[in-house]
Amino acid sequence: MKHLLPKTVFAVTLGAFGASSCLAEEVNNGTNPTVLSSSAAVQYKHNNFRDGSSTGLFEAIYSQPLGERKNMALALTVPYASGLTGC
Repeated sequence: MKHLLPKTVFAVTLGAFGASSCLAEEVNNGTNPTVLSSSAAVQYKHNNFRDGSSTGLFEAIYSQPLGERKNMALALTVPYASGLTGC
């Protein structure tokens, strides 16, 4: 049985990250890991295998902080996977 090990792997990620406003008395300069910020990203991964087959995975990702303290977030990931080709 042949093992399907990736021959080549590449990934492309594009993202837009914006700082959300924190509590009025504190400035969010991005150094406090307990304060979440809004984020959006698009990512594509492609694998070529030694037997000639390949796969692809596209993901759209969005995250929005919730609550007065911005310590919770709602995250949405929408994946799309293309099947094996070349088998």
